[in-house]
Parts: sequence; C-alpha cells; structure tokens
Amino acid sequence: MSLYAKPFRQMVEDVMKEMKEQSSQTSVIDKYKSRINYVYSTDLPVRATLDWMTAESTISLVADYATGTVAVENGGTAITLTDGTWAGLSSYSSSSSTLKIYISEDDELYDWYYTGATTGVISPAYLGADDATESSYVVFKNTYDCPEDFLRPVDEFGFFVKENGHDVTAKWNSDEQWHANVSRQPNDLPINYRIKPGRTSAGLQQVELSPPPDRARVLYTEYVKYMPNLVSFDADASACTTTAASTSATVTADITSKATAGRYFKVDSDTSSDWRKISSSAYASPTTTITLDSAYRVSNAGVETGFTISDAPDMPHNQTNILFLGGCWLTSTEQNDSSKNIYLIKYEKAISDAIAFENRKRYGSRRIGVAK
Repeated sequence: MSLYAKPFRQMVEDVMKEMKEQSSQTSVIDKYKSRINYVYSTDLPVRATLDWMTAESTISLVADYATGTVAVENGGTAITLTDGTWAGLSSYSSSSSTLKIYISEDDELYDWYYTGATTGVISPAYLGADDATESSYVVFKNTYDCPEDFLRPVDEFGFFVKENGHDVTAKWNSDEQWHANVSRQPNDLPINYRIKPGRTSAGLQQVELSPPPDRARVLYTEYVKYMPNLVSFDADASACTTTAASTSATVTADITSKATAGRYFKVDSDTSSDWRKISSSAYASPTTTITLDSAYRVSNAGVETGFTISDAPDMPHNQTNILFLGGCWLTSTEQNDSSKNIYLIKYEKAISDAIAFENRKRYGSRRIGVAK
C-alpha cells in the first residue's frame, strides 16, 4: 500500500476497534461508514480549508450585445431587432438556456432567448407602459455554472480575472449586499459576485457577477471541492486467488464495476492489512483479473476466500487521523459516551495541526513580532 493513502475500510475498522465495537452486522458497519463520510464530506470542509480540499477551474464569460434597436409590444413576449443580428447568440435558443435583456424604456430585467437572427422571446411578458419601438437595449449573461464538484469559494475573493498581468478579484456579497449593489450595466471587470440560491436542473451551483461582462474573457475560480462519499465493497462468497510475488488477483465473478483503478484491494484472511492499489481490471468469463500496483505479499486461494475493495480519501496520509478522530467523536456522541468531549478536543487539535503544517509550508518559520 502506498505510504500516502489509507483505505476507507481500514479507517472504519480502526474506529470500530477504538470504540470496542464487536459487531460484524452490515447495519452496524454502515453506521461507522456514514460517520466517517460525514466528517470527510460535510463537517471538515466547514471547519477548515486545507490544500487537498481545493481546486482551480475556469469559466468562459460571454460578451454583451447592444447593437441596433428592439421592438416589443406591451404584454407581448416576441421581440424583434433592427440594424443588428443575434446570430452569434444562437446557442441560447430555448427557455432552459437564456440570457438577460434590459430594455431602456422599462426597469424590468427579462430572460431572453434566440429564435432567429433578428427575433427572440422574452419572459415575463413585456411590462412597459407602452409598446417599445426602436428602443435601445443590452443582452448579457451574468449567471454562470460553477464546476461540477464546486462546494464553496476558498475565500471571499475566490473568483478573479487576469488584467494587465495581475489578478483582479471580485468580492463576495451576501444576499443583502448583492441586492443593494447589483448592476445591470455591463462592464469590463466584475466587481462583486454571489453564489446564486438554488441549483440548476443538472444540480450545479451558479455564480452571479455584477456588473456583467461586456466582452468575452476567462473567469478563474479557486474553490473547495465537494468530497463524494467514500465506499467499500465486501465479498465473501466469490472465489478469490492471489499469488505471492504476483501483481495479479483473480475473482470468479464480474466485479469490474467495483474493481476500478485507484481503489484498494485486500484479501480478508490477510490479517496484516496488506492493501494493494488497483491499476486495472478485466473480465473474461467466468473470471475478473485485477492488476495491482505492486506484488501481493502472500498466496490465498479458496472457494470462499473473502476480499474487500475500498476507496481511499483524497488527502495526505499524515492527515487521515482527522477522519479517525472525527469518526470516534461522532460515535461516542451518538452513544452518549463520556469520552465524546475528549475525542472532540483531539479531532479539533488534529485539524489545527493540519492547518499549522500547511501554514508553515506556505509562510515558513516567520513569526509575527511586536514593534518596539
């Protein structure tokens, strides 16, 4: 097993041992799994922002368009363009893929989508006191999908653009600040942003920019990733064979959907917890051949040789103690054990140590002094 990984199932067993849990029932084991997953994906990201929890990505911003004039009847949804063309906006062609449009005679902000080079549809129906004719307008996009694994920005300056060789950050706004500061007039640089309430139909979070961009450019984001739940699989009834000094293991069943690259494998009868990382797997009836990243230590063979396949958390090995202590804290809390406060103190100390370690890596041994 790599020095820098500790399989999820091994953590579960370690917490159960620490809590003197003797049960082998699936329902009991699942409770321990859920506690560690809660720490990994929910509690820890609230308490800290550690390097391994973060990622970077980019978002392509869309230029505004304000060439020509528009006409729309009071109470109507069909809008027409004169002296311009919306052909470059043809990808926004349905009510589920819209831009925003501001029409000069009205304070309302409308959703807009393309139906032709000089025609479109707005929603809600036009609310102006009179028909809009030869009216100036601007079509823009101020809302963008965040990356699929986006949980939250690393800090309030988690979105920025590049300008003249520098990073120009947008500032996070609370909902109250957003409604007080929001601008619908496109500008070269975003000044404020907020994470829009709700999610898209695809389950994505969205960022709103104010003012909206007036040209196509790249928006950069540094964010805390959503950590998916860790899983492990036990198999007691499939024939499994390993050979000492071999990097191959065979199982008499199709388990390719579980034995995926990056997960870990161990024969249950191997009490040394000799986990090996899976490089690949392939099925040729009736056998799945699992290729391991290093040779297995001992030979195992039998009709009912059980084995386990497990995820490993995406975190440094020297910080996995956080999940162990968090699992012990949640278990002792649910069981109203007197040790719950002790485990909480140790859990918080492990998080503080991880933060201090990363701060030393980032800032070295500098200390803040007091001027005399």
